[in-house]
Amino acid sequence: MKERVNRGFISSLMVALLMLALAAFWCYYKQTWLLSFGTAKNMYKQRIVYLVNDDPDLVETKDAVYTVRLYDIFDLGETDPGYNLYGITIDGISQDGNSLVYAYAYLDAKSNDKTIQKMLAAYENDPEAFAKGDNYLFVEAKSLAFDVEQNLEELTQNIFEGNEEAIANTETRYILQKTDVTFDLLWSYGILLVFIAVFFTSIFGAFKVRKLNKLNYEKLYELDPALKDNLSELPSKAAYADTAIGAFIHRDHLILTARGFRVFSLNDMRWIYYTEKKTRYYGFITVSTEYLLNVFSQIDGKHVNESVSITNKKKLKENIENLLGYIYDKYTGVIVGFSKDAQAAYAVVKNNRNNNVLKNI
Repeated sequence: MKERVNRGFISSLMVALLMLALAAFWCYYKQTWLLSFGTAKNMYKQRIVYLVNDDPDLVETKDAVYTVRLYDIFDLGETDPGYNLYGITIDGISQDGNSLVYAYAYLDAKSNDKTIQKMLAAYENDPEAFAKGDNYLFVEAKSLAFDVEQNLEELTQNIFEGNEEAIANTETRYILQKTDVTFDLLWSYGILLVFIAVFFTSIFGAFKVRKLNKLNYEKLYELDPALKDNLSELPSKAAYADTAIGAFIHRDHLILTARGFRVFSLNDMRWIYYTEKKTRYYGFITVSTEYLLNVFSQIDGKHVNESVSITNKKKLKENIENLLGYIYDKYTGVIVGFSKDAQAAYAVVKNNRNNNVLKNI
């Protein structure tokens, strides 16, 4: 048996590094949304822009979110109950594909959409100022049925009668729909925050575990100085020893070494019991079971409790029960096991109504 101050420290540190790597990957994968900070203008600056005459391939536009900058907007009337069609001037690509031009598109949005109503009012108030202003929207491009596409082409012919260049620069393959990106933003920032939270929690936990291990080793050496640099002698010197679960009782102290290093004074201990912590797949398939010792002590008048993982092997469950049985027999001031009676007995101890309470199972 060797002193392992870093037991639990390295694993927690590896979890932290994994979370950092996942956070970095997520930032790269979701950089468009993260760098948008929730505004269409910031995403527009990243060139996530829907351009008229850009790419006729439906695969590129299906379910994708884009931004557009509006230079003008006209209400073309109601299309379906609660929805209006708007004519908008946005960015497009020239017919030769060499330059950006003003282009025309159709926008479908709710009739009472506050953002659209605000833009309409601003445009009607001062068209020139509107064209120079920051008027951006998140949109999706939706493909059209053949008859709807034909109707838009006819509408375009009527609006730009005789202006072949304007007609050529009008989008009739898709209709743009104003979209809500709240979920996308919450998902992008939410997952990142989870990774960051777990990273800092793991870092804090790693150094806390290392500090606790070190303090408990010092506590053991203070209890028995002969064990310093001679930990291998602990099993032979202990009154109770079970190397399978790393549990020893030496000089009225419970020493746990299997998954972390802890030393508990049995004279300070008030209650001890074990619990099974199950990890389930899809909520019902158990993939692992961890056994924890829950120790409640009274130190300097304060009641403290700590849960310590002791093993994840189901076949060692009997070893844990044997350990608790030994404590039950030898230390009559300790409540052993979990039950309603045990809870009531500990409540009495904690409330100092009867410090001589007998143990109960």
